[in-house]
Amino acid sequence: MEPDNSFRQTMAFNVKWLGIAQLFSYGLQFIVWAILARLLPPEKFGALGIALAFSNLVLIFQELGMGTAIIQKKDLQDRHLNTTFWICISICSVFLVFAVIIAPATATFFKNAVISKLLILFAVKLLVDSFGTIHEVLLKKNLQFKKLTFIEISSSIVFAIIAITAVYKGQGILSLGWGYLGKSLLKVCLLWTQSSFHPSFSFDRECFGELFDYGKNIVGFKIMSYIANNIDIFIIGKLLGSQVLGYYALAINLVNFPRQKLSYIVAQVAFPAFSKIQDHLEDVRNAYEKLIRYASLINFPLLMGLLLLAKPFVHLVYSAKWDPMTAPLQILCVYGLCYSITTFTGTIFTSTGKPQKLVHFFVIILITTVLAILGGIKFGLIGVALALSCNAILLNIVGNTMACGIIKMRLKSYYKALLPAALSCAIMAIVLIGLRHFQMNIQLAYLPFVIISILTGTLAYGAALFMVDKNSFKELTVIFSNMVNRK
Repeated sequence: MEPDNSFRQTMAFNVKWLGIAQLFSYGLQFIVWAILARLLPPEKFGALGIALAFSNLVLIFQELGMGTAIIQKKDLQDRHLNTTFWICISICSVFLVFAVIIAPATATFFKNAVISKLLILFAVKLLVDSFGTIHEVLLKKNLQFKKLTFIEISSSIVFAIIAITAVYKGQGILSLGWGYLGKSLLKVCLLWTQSSFHPSFSFDRECFGELFDYGKNIVGFKIMSYIANNIDIFIIGKLLGSQVLGYYALAINLVNFPRQKLSYIVAQVAFPAFSKIQDHLEDVRNAYEKLIRYASLINFPLLMGLLLLAKPFVHLVYSAKWDPMTAPLQILCVYGLCYSITTFTGTIFTSTGKPQKLVHFFVIILITTVLAILGGIKFGLIGVALALSCNAILLNIVGNTMACGIIKMRLKSYYKALLPAALSCAIMAIVLIGLRHFQMNIQLAYLPFVIISILTGTLAYGAALFMVDKNSFKELTVIFSNMVNRK
């Protein structure tokens, strides 16, 4: 079998299983969030956004980037694993103490008491997660995503049961915290049963130095990434208030779905897979071009559809009280579209052994994101959405220029890979805009309109792709066929 075919089939097989896990998990999370959005006011989601932003801080330092180093490292030994295991637990323990100390002050600063309880709940959850971090890393390194799928689906079901039960028991937004904690407890137990790694009480300074030499760049990247991805939450929460932050938190969660779920699915498989072929730049170039093309073919129509159907979607799923987030949501779809592709630049930086480039890129992201938010904040939530979307376009150009330079790939090839999806989406958009005008004229209810639009948009996009690029249409069909049929 040719290397390219072998690589494609391996990617398809593992993307299939990780995709099943992530989409199932997100589906349950979406249902739980929708239930809470109907029962609770927007400011409660503002509190959730702030608590999540603080809890994500520990993820920067949880394993000091050494988990990524373990995946990338060729000559891995048990002493590397034991060292990283105890580092994870120590850091998360310190963070739990830190969370308990700062929780009251954080709630006072943002004038929202529930933040304190959420922050402590998420800190406990992260400590539980730390006991399974290395087990999960090893399963990813060995491309055992089928096992990870079983674990993710099982734990996600527990999350939904606990969260929904807690909602109807009157726990409010805390229901999500209890649900995530229950999910972590089961996930760690299952990871230990599915992994062959059993830690021992040992710590090797030499191994720590070896892994951290690579991981420190990952930590630097995560620090920049954390600030860039959460500075909007802090600024909006402080200057525009919890209610506006609630609208923003829900909108950004929707537009980040392709980036955090679909693109994440592929990136999680691509990193260990690319690491195995990192010494063959031609293979990496070919794989990266296909990766970008396939990702855009899936992500672009989803975000274009959300942009065009935002108002009926928001009213149907979250109720009319969330209508103020409709316009920002539509603008942020551009942000989500750009980032759903930009996220793959990190795979190139890390898998080719150049994590320092990732740090440099996120310095740029941090600076431009802060400037964009400060420039847009005086125009309210719509101003922030416009500024962030324009910045996302700029960062897509900069990031992929850097990534293509590393693997010696022409930018023309990169943009050519995006063309089939862009043209097909344009045709789909024309069809959906016409359908929207028709719906307004006959005053068709939102539910049948959304159903008809999804079906019509899917058919229009598929037909357009077939006309624009038959090869991409056939390749995508083959990929889905391999994902469905390969055992």
